[in-house]
Amino acid sequence: MARPTNTVGTTTMTVSVGPQIRQYLMDLTAKGTFGNTPQDVIRAFVLNAIQKLIADKQLDERKWRVLDDGSVELIPN
Repeated sequence: MARPTNTVGTTTMTVSVGPQIRQYLMDLTAKGTFGNTPQDVIRAFVLNAIQKLIADKQLDERKWRVLDDGSVELIPN
């Protein structure tokens, strides 16, 4: 299943992994459970980890507002 189109701008980040992790990412990509590319799998893992940290109260949830140009702005606490 395709990932939904982004409604806000994105930032590209580079993540370096060793051959073992790359192979696991390729295995997960082949299964399609977390996405169709290694980048999708990493994105899903990071999102899941952040959601868990918020649920465990180890990270404060942030509130955002989407601006007319598609960018986002952090709403101060």
